[in-house]
Amino acid sequence: MGIKLALHSITIRHCKDLEKKFEIAAECGYDGVDLEETDVIRYLNEGHTSEDLIELADWAKKYEITLAYEFLGFAKQIKDLSMSWEIISRANRDNIGLCIDTFHIYKGKSHIDDISAIPKEKILFVHINDAKERPVEQHGDYDRVFPGDGVLPVKEVLQALRNISYDGFYSIEIYNEDYWKEDPEEIAIKAKEKTENIFAQLR
Repeated sequence: MGIKLALHSITIRHCKDLEKKFEIAAECGYDGVDLEETDVIRYLNEGHTSEDLIELADWAKKYEITLAYEFLGFAKQIKDLSMSWEIISRANRDNIGLCIDTFHIYKGKSHIDDISAIPKEKILFVHINDAKERPVEQHGDYDRVFPGDGVLPVKEVLQALRNISYDGFYSIEIYNEDYWKEDPEEIAIKAKEKTENIFAQLR
């Protein structure tokens, strides 16, 4: 049994390399791959994307790999939670689920209440982060800050996940270059403390 979704660094960018990435993941003992919406996928319509996901899932199944599909809030079409869940449901494969990112929920203007319609076992991973105060249209990845230090509804998202008894993996994903200048251990401690503070406020 591998570590689910620990292979986050392997993001699918080119379909021609996909099966090789599955081979590498399997050889390393991992059983999960985070599948971001790529530059190709983000321009496809919903139906086509479901067909693509079916094909990818069938490939991945040969290597006992589970795919966590992560929608991106800045995508052209498939950029919110409800549409992404519809695509996953339509694909109807047991080795595909969702990766949810608080930044992309906000950026894509998803409705947090949509989380209640998703079975907890189909949410495979959650990225936690916050973002600086600025118009949502101007938000970029490098505007991310520690949980609780920005304007994103992080607490509300985590509460919605708790309400469906989600008990899977969380990770903090921040691309803020200012943090890169600080001591990595101090950054990790600060991120942990701020995240735990939000969890302590949940019901």
